[in-house]
Amino acid sequence: MAAPRGAFSVLGDQGEIVGCGGVYRHDDRTAEIKRMLLDRTLRGLGTGKCLLSELKAVAHGMGCSGVVLDTNATLEEAIAMYVGYEPTDRYNENPYAELWFSKRIDDPQK
Repeated sequence: MAAPRGAFSVLGDQGEIVGCGGVYRHDDRTAEIKRMLLDRTLRGLGTGKCLLSELKAVAHGMGCSGVVLDTNATLEEAIAMYVGYEPTDRYNENPYAELWFSKRIDDPQK
């Protein structure tokens, strides 16, 4: 997840790392959001949505017009954040993934 094909973002709060995530170019127009992690004490407060929004903005800044991501079906809190994402066909061989999503990000704030 290093430039030019990717980026890694760290979310901080008062000097402490509380979350992170990466973006990796999947193809010419699409980036994959990877490895979103968030401090458990901040879950349910909207912090994860902020991190997801930041990663979409990073993907948009890389010239991508869409993002994809995968997740495990047991991660209900994560899945709840993906409002506006469409279920999509499997696009990778991640052995832990059970669900795949995509979203256009012409406007990454949406």
